[in-house]
Amino acid sequence: MILEQGGEPVIPPRRHRKYQHRYDRIAYKQRWSVEGFFAKLKQWRRIATRYDELASIRLWLK
Repeated sequence: MILEQGGEPVIPPRRHRKYQHRYDRIAYKQRWSVEGFFAKLKQWRRIATRYDELASIRLWLK
């Protein structure tokens, strides 16, 4: 298990779980912002496949 190896949970537990583990809210927020950015990149295949820096910066600043 990841907890036994020294890992910390980043994703919040589901509300219906009996045991609600603690998680790092800041790390979760940062993780979500990075995942959301890559999801937006995948919407425009041209940007994702050609690694267009200008478009990536423009998308990030939005």
